[in-house]
Amino acid sequence: RLALEDAVTRLAAALALALVAGCDDDPPAAVRLVVTTDLQVPAELDTVAVTVIGSRSGDEDLLCEPVERLFPSAAGESLRFPLAVLVERGAVYDAWIAFRVEGRLAGETVVWREQVVDWPDAGTLDVDVRLERACVAAPCAPAIEQCIRGTCHGVQRRDIFTDPTLRDPGMSCMEE
Repeated sequence: RLALEDAVTRLAAALALALVAGCDDDPPAAVRLVVTTDLQVPAELDTVAVTVIGSRSGDEDLLCEPVERLFPSAAGESLRFPLAVLVERGAVYDAWIAFRVEGRLAGETVVWREQVVDWPDAGTLDVDVRLERACVAAPCAPAIEQCIRGTCHGVQRRDIFTDPTLRDPGMSCMEE
């Protein structure tokens, strides 16, 4: 528990995305993505890319422009697991949130997972995503399948990270 809290504190400062947030005194609902792996760092995995996209209430066909962050975020830092990324719900894109988590080695994606969850009404929802050795170089069809425990399974929502026609043009998922 201490290692997770330490990672959350460290990474929350590095990345706190707000999906087009409004001002409010109560802390917004949030999703904490917790990434684990059985791959060896840095021999099999040296970077994790987290891409976030969200959907608007009332019109789930319009998604904000995805935001990607790399971990480690600076040269000389080391990648540590569990990796925790906190994303706060905004006022506009508050129907659901999706994560694409890519494990990379020397800039090339070696394993990836997608996870879609509804925003919690309040508090913080933890979402666990595991990058598995059994899925390295799995023959899954991009944008429609992902590898889980060595087997290809359909993604929860097809093409959300690859189809630009699903975007709300110019509406970034990150509130600066």
